[in-house]
Amino acid sequence: MKNKVVKTVLALVLGVAIFFVACLVGVVDIADGLFAAAKSRINDYRINNLIRKETKLDIRDTNDFYGLWKDSNSSYSERYEALIDEDSITLYRYEDNVQNIYWVGTFDVGTFTNEREIIESKNFSFVSNMIENAAKLDTKTFTYEGGKIKFISQYDDGYKEIVLERYNVNVDRLRVVKFPGERKSYYDEKTNKTLNIGGYQISYPSYFDHIEEETEENIIDKWLAPADYKSIYRMINNNFLVYSPSSTDAYAELFIGEYVKANIYSIEELDSNIKTYSYNYLDKNNVIIAKDVKEGENYDWITYVYSDRYDDVDNLRTIYGMIFETHLLMKETNTSLIVSVTYSYDDISDYDYLSDYAKMIKGIKKVE
Repeated sequence: MKNKVVKTVLALVLGVAIFFVACLVGVVDIADGLFAAAKSRINDYRINNLIRKETKLDIRDTNDFYGLWKDSNSSYSERYEALIDEDSITLYRYEDNVQNIYWVGTFDVGTFTNEREIIESKNFSFVSNMIENAAKLDTKTFTYEGGKIKFISQYDDGYKEIVLERYNVNVDRLRVVKFPGERKSYYDEKTNKTLNIGGYQISYPSYFDHIEEETEENIIDKWLAPADYKSIYRMINNNFLVYSPSSTDAYAELFIGEYVKANIYSIEELDSNIKTYSYNYLDKNNVIIAKDVKEGENYDWITYVYSDRYDDVDNLRTIYGMIFETHLLMKETNTSLIVSVTYSYDDISDYDYLSDYAKMIKGIKKVE
């Protein structure tokens, strides 16, 4: 009887102890969550305060055009902002303080005068067609007069005149998005190079004719990364191929990766792996501007579009560009392929990387 009472008491004590530990853990979790939320709110307040303190700048010559333009007549959370450089404009629209790309296109200041200028902006349609909230018109008219840029915004069947003025920048929050210059497609099945990889054939333009040093072919049973290293996936890397054009006018790369024994069985799981391990996704210098998910008969895929930034320390300059990256989940072979094309805005070649890239992805065939 005595032993039974002792056991009962010990059980009650243990139960109370477990309860208090659980409560303590819960309180710690709640406290951590509240602290993180408070820290985030403080950071948001600080950033918004810096943005509100940005001051207007005068337009004295053509170089003064280049930089940040803001719509100061709308409410802060519903404002428009633009970045203008030597040949493009990237226009952002805020909705409830959430940033969306509204327009990407050419922007030729032309012969600067202090009078009135009409600027016809041609849409970078290949990029904007992949951005859900971006305008899809072929052209948009901007009017410059008296230090201000005006245009008509059409949104949700409503029209509004927006007036932009030049401002200094306190917070680096916007990114130029573009595909510069007139381009020509060189994707031709007769001249293309072909690659059999992971049970599939990839056909790509012959201008990707230079093999980069980091290329590794037919890696046998080499883990992509140690278990404690956050890289792309916990799977076996069988090929890591990087090609670039040998033309000195071109600044671009084509990456094709093959990851065998992927052990990924759904597009949702692939998406989760990308968010957790993808280098491009986690790189703070890359800003995701579009994401497209599709399901197919032989494979499903996810395409990301990034605006990227590279700091060239040796030459004391910052280079901007774009990354188009498609992750393909091959259903029959338990393989994941990544096909990516990256180009810099410094590129002055006539290669139409984006058109050719779309054809590359569409033209992937299963090897019989």
